[in-house]
Amino acid sequence: ITDMSRWLAYSACIRAMPNTPALINQGITGLFAPASVNEQQRHCAQTICSAVGKVIWVPNESLMDAVTALSGSGPAYVFAFLEALQAGGEKMGLAPEIARELAYQTLTGATALALQSSESPMSLRQKVTSKGGTTAAALEVLDQQQWAIILQEALLAAQKRGAAMAKEFGQS
Repeated sequence: ITDMSRWLAYSACIRAMPNTPALINQGITGLFAPASVNEQQRHCAQTICSAVGKVIWVPNESLMDAVTALSGSGPAYVFAFLEALQAGGEKMGLAPEIARELAYQTLTGATALALQSSESPMSLRQKVTSKGGTTAAALEVLDQQQWAIILQEALLAAQKRGAAMAKEFGQS
């Protein structure tokens, strides 16, 4: 923000990171404003960004790289997950259109359930996972491959790249 403010000769700059679901009014935008931005200006930014989804403010600019890694890049991770689910369904013999519908609705439904539930994702996952059942077998493979750690490392790589890009931007 310091560089943008200097280049624009305007101190009331707000940093925003929307994501692509904003295209269908289902996005989330991370915002940061320095102390030079007043409440009216913050409210204006909030109003504009909330027109395409939810808004979340972070207390310091360094967290914007985490916002970018999680929600800015997040749709790509979800799309990759959907690709893998659909491909897995097809590999098991389902027609592509059936595998696609099953994958998409499963993700949509599970997300809606998580949003409406007061329970944690862990609790909801445990309720679906019967000891010795099909879900347990699948989750065991994912755990053996340390998929959660891989995803967290991917987020950290995106965050690190975001910080590097900010430095590059500031030097230009």
